Amino acid sequence: MKRMLSLLLTALLILSVGQVALADEVVRDSIVMTEMSEWWGLDVTQLDGSSFMQTLIGDAPVSLDGNGEMGPLIASEVKVSDEGHTITLTFPEGMYFASGEQLEPEDVIASLERIQKVSPFASQYSTITSMEADGRDVILHVDHYSADLYAALANSFTTIMDKDELEAKSDDELLWDCHPYGAYSCEEYVPGSHAVLKRNPGYVTYNPYVENKGPAYIEEITIRFISEDFTLAQEINAGNVNYAMAVSRACADQVARENAVVENRQAIPSVNYIEFNLTDPVMSDPAVRLAFAHAINREELASLVNDTVAPAYCYVTEKVRNHNADYEAHYRETFPFDLEKAKALLDEAGWVDTDGDGVREKDGQTLNVDFVLGGVEPDQTIAQGLQLQLFEAGIMLNLNIQDDNYHYEVMANGEFQAGFSRFGTADPVMLMQWVLNYFPSFDFVGGEEAFMAAVDAMATEQDSAKRTEMIYDLEEICNETQLIIPVYTTTTTTVRDDDLTGPLFLGNGFVYFNDMK
Repeated sequence: MKRMLSLLLTALLILSVGQVALADEVVRDSIVMTEMSEWWGLDVTQLDGSSFMQTLIGDAPVSLDGNGEMGPLIASEVKVSDEGHTITLTFPEGMYFASGEQLEPEDVIASLERIQKVSPFASQYSTITSMEADGRDVILHVDHYSADLYAALANSFTTIMDKDELEAKSDDELLWDCHPYGAYSCEEYVPGSHAVLKRNPGYVTYNPYVENKGPAYIEEITIRFISEDFTLAQEINAGNVNYAMAVSRACADQVARENAVVENRQAIPSVNYIEFNLTDPVMSDPAVRLAFAHAINREELASLVNDTVAPAYCYVTEKVRNHNADYEAHYRETFPFDLEKAKALLDEAGWVDTDGDGVREKDGQTLNVDFVLGGVEPDQTIAQGLQLQLFEAGIMLNLNIQDDNYHYEVMANGEFQAGFSRFGTADPVMLMQWVLNYFPSFDFVGGEEAFMAAVDAMATEQDSAKRTEMIYDLEEICNETQLIIPVYTTTTTTVRDDDLTGPLFLGNGFVYFNDMK
């Protein structure tokens, strides 16, 4: 049985590792933060996406450095055997869930076992053959080295929950009524409105990138979900918001409060790309997809949003581990902006404008393309620019703007011809698995099995330089007939009070709020 600890005694905790005393210091009673879209659920284990701020309520077991090697975070120590078949994670006494229950090795094992069953990314944990506790250590036995597993253990969707809570509640309840180990717990969630987070006084971290390794400095955080630019700018200018995450450029341009600081940086490495419905008779034509690729002027699109996005010429973009600069150069040379090339491709494939309306036809089909996207910026502005560019080649995009979350459901149901999608991670293996898992209809060069084998080979290659070389071939498989078209990668604009310390952005996809005060 676990030992209960009164929350009032948390300030007296002394960590055995390094004998570091944790001060129970509250610098601020409360702040208001905002995000542009609301959360999909609190139990990120069951989700295939989460927000920046959900890391406030759930830590990953380990951190990850720029070379993809694991380090401490919840675990105080990480040891990997020479052959990579054993991973030992240490979880000292003195770490408490918001409920007051001490985090135990058995909680870690129960959480990882559940992830193997219910996570959309369960395949990333498939190399774990067994787990056991030895004192305060959790030992993971794996059948082979996998860079994929390292990335998963450091990702935001790998959280640790109390074993008793997992056993007492259903997955449906845990989606919204759960308490991962983190600096805060969610005390109130109002859909479409806000979430109220309360500080966990029993929180301890071994994160090497932050100074504050104890409870948060701020007692309560209210996170408001505001998607409309004008409304958010008004609230910031009125002093009703202390920190705003992922602000659009249009909103940032309206910020006029003197003590508001606007900052722009790379947060989670991301790729925003065009996805095609290959079961559609028009989009299944490679000539149409290739014409898309040659008709896109990415620099012009970026200028429409004041260069707050960067053109993307590959799927594994510059900030992602094992980015292959040679492949990016190859893509730019092979699929340059060339309007005449786009027109010639369509001419040769029999797509012609017979009625003079500027839109091409073939065999009773017109190049009026249903293009679905979310109702957020910069997607809308860039889609409008894309619409004008493609019309020059004889392709008409009919913009189908949906709620940002719902538009993915529309695409998953196949109710579209083309559309904007995005995926953000610093892990190249996960990016390629995303292609494989979510686009099974793709006619991969060499077949789906060959593509899967190539992804697995990259994941199990321990030499980082060799993994970078392998990215070249994987990107080429995806792009030979433009199965997907990378368009841009985003930066993140934030607005904060000038006396508020912002979170730490590492630039490799990890954001830590521990030092915010």
